Amino acid sequence: MSATPAASATHTTDDERDLATTIANYPPHEAVAALVGEEDRRCQMLERMNPGTAIAILREFRSRGATAIVAQAAPECARQWSVNQAFPEDTIGR
Repeated sequence: MSATPAASATHTTDDERDLATTIANYPPHEAVAALVGEEDRRCQMLERMNPGTAIAILREFRSRGATAIVAQAAPECARQWSVNQAFPEDTIGR
């Protein structure tokens, strides 16, 4: 078994983590623009972010787009995003 595939998989994960960190620092509308064309990876990017940041970005997607992303999310992320959405805006839970 070659070490190359494992090294590539780690490299991809590091790249995705770096990309998620970069996008998390954008204003939400710019984060959405950065995620255009990343349909296969949008959910994974959002799952790596602070839930409050992910929610702010999700709110910028059209409702159908946000619903599709949440449907693809890991159950614990989808649940956390839903719980946080229930808090009033500008409160600690949000």
